[in-house]
Amino acid sequence: MICGNAYAYSDDFNAYAGKPPAPALDAEQHGYHALYRLYQASSGWVFLAAPTQREWETLVGGIERPDLLEDVRFATVDSRLDNDEELASILADVFTADTAQAWEDLFVPAGLACVTVFEGGVSAFTCTDETMVETGLVVKVDHPIFGRIRVHGLPVALSETPGRIGRSCLLGEQTEALLTEFGYDAEAIAALTDAKIVAGADIPS
Repeated sequence: MICGNAYAYSDDFNAYAGKPPAPALDAEQHGYHALYRLYQASSGWVFLAAPTQREWETLVGGIERPDLLEDVRFATVDSRLDNDEELASILADVFTADTAQAWEDLFVPAGLACVTVFEGGVSAFTCTDETMVETGLVVKVDHPIFGRIRVHGLPVALSETPGRIGRSCLLGEQTEALLTEFGYDAEAIAALTDAKIVAGADIPS
């Protein structure tokens, strides 16, 4: 688990002289800046990611605001960051003009990341989003109580170390195997189970 987290959060696991500080979310935790954040639409929310000049131009064209291209405050990546609050305020007004799905339908085909925010919980998303299944980020396994269920897939695929996905174990399911490995015989394990010191296996047939 430590190695997996070190891989996933490698930037946080490294420190060196002159390392730039990690970007911080705004006070409302909507995002990092005006072109990488959440916006409320007339229905739902969208997440916009348009940090490059090409993406900025696509965005301006889609919202039909050519005046923003001519505005010196927003002429470059740096100037947009320098005038971040003003730009965020402008875009916040723009996105309320239509639904989140409408903005996604407009921009995604144009190659701009502007997508509808899923407002349910993580479990609901992983259990309902078919793209998660298609990409292997969610897989199906057999569970002795719940039948065929979805669980998180492998976040990383290694060429020489294939991963393995399985269900979680039930209470007491591995008690006998573990205590046997520690040197307990069947009689001792039964005594510990009867005394409720350890949980025994209770797997449905």
